[in-house]
Amino acid sequence: MAFRCNIAYTRYWEAVTHMYQMRHRWSAAYSLIVEFDSPADETDHRKCSNSRSWRMSVAHLFSLLHAVTTLELKQMRMLEVIVDKEPYAKTTCAGLVSAMFPWARALLVPIEVRHLELQLQVIGGIEPEEKLALEAASFKSGWIQFVHARLLRVLVARSRAGGLDMPPPIVSRLFSQLELGVEAAVLAQMISHTPFPYPFYELMRWMKW
Repeated sequence: MAFRCNIAYTRYWEAVTHMYQMRHRWSAAYSLIVEFDSPADETDHRKCSNSRSWRMSVAHLFSLLHAVTTLELKQMRMLEVIVDKEPYAKTTCAGLVSAMFPWARALLVPIEVRHLELQLQVIGGIEPEEKLALEAASFKSGWIQFVHARLLRVLVARSRAGGLDMPPPIVSRLFSQLELGVEAAVLAQMISHTPFPYPFYELMRWMKW
């Protein structure tokens, strides 16, 4: 029992560390994108037009990347929980009891209902073509890789159009931050999707008896 608790404790903090690294890397990447794209507004407006709308589209992709990563970690294939408004919580008797006693939520609310109650806010919502493409990606990490690839295409196209007007070694930092965030997300997903080894589980149960 002590061995299993120690392993569970270690896995929990390792997953939390990867999630915080993921959030930090992607936040830093978006900050670099906004700062690197600013010179395009000050030097040549004809070179890169609609800078504000383009940055909002990038914010949408980063928001969608966070949302699909959360769904992948929870092993949920439900795009219906992605909303374009601020999530709200319904006050019910079961909700009040589970707020006071978190362990009671697993007894009072079925897992299907808990999944439906989850709401993930995405800037701009989810577009129909994005939803169709995500539904077609059925392999593990498919949603993360799809949004990541789309974000890379948007950044490369912007750079070729004259935006992100900074020296290449400096621009490469934002791509490095983006990749490190994806790596942290995949490592957290590995912990989430890999259960406790079955031989160890059986051995612990046999020793307990």
